[in-house]
Amino acid sequence: MIDGDTRQELPGEIAVADQPTLLEFTWGSDVLRWELTDNTAGTRLRLTHQLSDRAMAAMMAAGWHICLDVAALLLTGTPIGPIVGRAAMNYGWSELNKQCAEELGVEPIDPRVDG
Repeated sequence: MIDGDTRQELPGEIAVADQPTLLEFTWGSDVLRWELTDNTAGTRLRLTHQLSDRAMAAMMAAGWHICLDVAALLLTGTPIGPIVGRAAMNYGWSELNKQCAEELGVEPIDPRVDG
């Protein structure tokens, strides 16, 4: 995981790999599940992130929102690269964090930001 200038190795283990529609694995103490399904508009991605600490839910949701924005731009042929640390704050992460906290019923956490 990269956040600004901070890199953290998170151990992981694949639990389920059903090509090309499902990947589930541990990410540290969390579980991530990526599911692809066909629909009339193309392909739907469903990401489920089971957190070991619910207090982190809004932060993670805001971060995933930005990651998926980056992925969408990559898929349209306009890659912008990762948005982390201070760049994420400039991309609207704080507001996303507050919105997600309200929707999820948790207190927003404002972390210290590097880089």
